[in-house]
Amino acid sequence: RHLAGPGAVDPRAVWAFPFEDGWPFAQTEEGTAAAFSPCLRLQTTFDPQPDNPGKGTWTINAHRAPFTPPAWRITFDATTPAEMLHDVHSELLDLYLDARYSDQDRLFQDETAPYEAYAPLLTRGWSHAVKTDGTQTFLTHEGLGGVRHRCAGLICRSLRACRSRAVPLSRYVRHRVCWTAWSAPLSRPRERASRT
Repeated sequence: RHLAGPGAVDPRAVWAFPFEDGWPFAQTEEGTAAAFSPCLRLQTTFDPQPDNPGKGTWTINAHRAPFTPPAWRITFDATTPAEMLHDVHSELLDLYLDARYSDQDRLFQDETAPYEAYAPLLTRGWSHAVKTDGTQTFLTHEGLGGVRHRCAGLICRSLRACRSRAVPLSRYVRHRVCWTAWSAPLSRPRERASRT
């Protein structure tokens, strides 16, 4: 069941960042907004796509170093509940702040195996389907939401080549995965979020 409405248009209400502590924030008259960590490694944006009402995008990028391509990205569509957006940003802020006092950078060194995310879904009765390319889809028993996990292209295609040629698997494996979550039937989702 959907208990929350679409996200608020005010990014400051969604982003849980300490702007008073040097986190830059900018917003155009059209509503496009951006916020950055002081070191410029964590960036979040909102593009309201004014020409397509209700089709805006919230995007979070994490960079290993400023001005480099993102190491990972999370996107949410404009219908994502503001509470969910706020919680994700709060968690990221906690990880970012914890890394300042640790020898681990948990924004980039997560050791959580994908199967650890699967277990709670299966325990709660979600259905599970696996395709031959390694894509795994989990659906609620009512069909009102789901999660899809797939390996980035090269790993799934290369496993057979590695086995047949005795090539070290580590030479081919990319450690990027893609997660997608949605609510409502997949044919017409109300909210959608992805992580690459």
